[in-house]
Amino acid sequence: MRDAFVLKGNFIYSRDEKNLNTVEQGYLVCENGVSKGIFTELPEKYSQLPVEDYGEKIILPGLSDLHAHAPQYAMRANGMDMELLDWLNTYTFPVESRYRDLEYARAAYGQYAKALRISATTRACVFGTLHREGTLLLMELLEEAGIRGYVGKVNMDRNSPDYLR
Repeated sequence: MRDAFVLKGNFIYSRDEKNLNTVEQGYLVCENGVSKGIFTELPEKYSQLPVEDYGEKIILPGLSDLHAHAPQYAMRANGMDMELLDWLNTYTFPVESRYRDLEYARAAYGQYAKALRISATTRACVFGTLHREGTLLLMELLEEAGIRGYVGKVNMDRNSPDYLR
């Protein structure tokens, strides 16, 4: 990661929940991972920084997902009328047990990583399953997709079948 850089392009961002700001052909300055601002003209003190020009592309802020369960991506929108434990027993536990198979994990986590890559999410705190090899694979796939974050292994000691403890 570079210590300081400038992005040039068309920016859309918000300062509050009711207003969007746009800056056409503006400059975003980043130092040590912190945005110093978006400017219509590049301030002189930043003129020596490398500039990445994105032309007419729109640059948006990335979102951070602070609690995601990657194995549950496969069953999104299923069982919305169920109580949590019923949903876990019907959908989650049977599907999560399949992540012991690395080929299944590669296919399923690959779809999850691809979906994140094309979304506005750029960082995430993600849970895998208790299957160590599958969770390590999830970490690799997210890194390949350009998603930064933390990946953790889920540990369960109650309300789950023995094969997931």
